[in-house]
Amino acid sequence: MQFNATKIPKKITPCPIVEAVVELRFKPTSGIPKEAIPGILFSRLVSSDFSEFNKLPVTEIPEFVRENDPNLKYAALYASQHRKIPSLRFQFGPRTCTLVSGVEYTGWATLHDKLGELMRDIHTLSFVKEIERVGLRYISFFKDSNVFNHTRSSFELAGNSMLNSGTTVRSEFQLENFTCTLQISNTAQLADGQTGSLIDIDVFKSFPEGKNFEIKTFMDTAIEAHNIEKKVFFGLLKPEYLEQLNPEY
Repeated sequence: MQFNATKIPKKITPCPIVEAVVELRFKPTSGIPKEAIPGILFSRLVSSDFSEFNKLPVTEIPEFVRENDPNLKYAALYASQHRKIPSLRFQFGPRTCTLVSGVEYTGWATLHDKLGELMRDIHTLSFVKEIERVGLRYISFFKDSNVFNHTRSSFELAGNSMLNSGTTVRSEFQLENFTCTLQISNTAQLADGQTGSLIDIDVFKSFPEGKNFEIKTFMDTAIEAHNIEKKVFFGLLKPEYLEQLNPEY
């Protein structure tokens, strides 16, 4: 699988990103009770910009159910909104840490810096033994637009074009030792009622045998995933459409 983007912009305007997520899935250090980990982390972050944590609804599900459900095993249980950057939130569970940027995208530089700060705190506390997976997901929304008309793609059913009908396409593929899941839909609707199209790109790298938790390993993998996400996103767009998005290089 190849995505040939000759030039990758640093940004486009207006920014279509409605959510960006960077995730660490980990194996906890043995000897530290899982129920003690939240308190250890909260005490470390009490003087940071992520100081107030709220329980997420998934905490109402019994632990034994979460542990035996692959869809819940890595669910975040607590969330904290950044004091100075309201669109940024940190989510945490017994096997996962995620940093999320909402509709007002902070930009990769800020996301990267805050991620590094959190990883340094987490590394100091020593409750993460091994990295199991590093993931990154970007969701971009195009209001009142059929994005299929602006991508380098072709979809037919029995010789009939599917580009003008309600269409959702999902594909999973390997790219540079990462697994990528790409979803495109022209029937998307945001929580505020806006309708349009979505391009949803999820990039992750798994470590089946486990990888000792080092900040550099995690951050380097996250940077690689971000570069791949950009390559896929901008490789999808037709050059003439990209020019309409005011690219800055």
